[in-house]
Amino acid sequence: MAVAAIALAGTSAACGGGDRTTATRPAPRYVDPTPVEPVGDVVSRVQGAPTAPGCAAVRGLAHSVYGVLGDSSCRSVKAELGAFQDPVARAYRTGAVIDYSAVTGRHRLMALALDSDRRFKVAFIQDVAGASIGTPKPAGA
Repeated sequence: MAVAAIALAGTSAACGGGDRTTATRPAPRYVDPTPVEPVGDVVSRVQGAPTAPGCAAVRGLAHSVYGVLGDSSCRSVKAELGAFQDPVARAYRTGAVIDYSAVTGRHRLMALALDSDRRFKVAFIQDVAGASIGTPKPAGA
């Protein structure tokens, strides 16, 4: 046991232990989780994306976790968003939900998450049985 303690004491100087300077760390970055736009502006962006020329508007809706959408993905998303009718939206701190009807009569939910630019971006879209905004909280939740 004494040999191990002596060996460790001897290696501390070789590993920089002789100079007792403190390593500096970068200051923590403050990320403000406050959206820079109201949820109504997000609805307007979604409504305008299908008819906007090119793919810039659609790419601006996709959350950064998806990377840059390719042209075929952009056309597919544009087709899906073209069915966007009767939206009802609500923001929940760093997330938002848009309930809407598709042209086909299906009810859909668009979940949005705050991105690094502090704008709400589409995380996913899914078909749902009914409205999710304004529904009562489940018992026991």
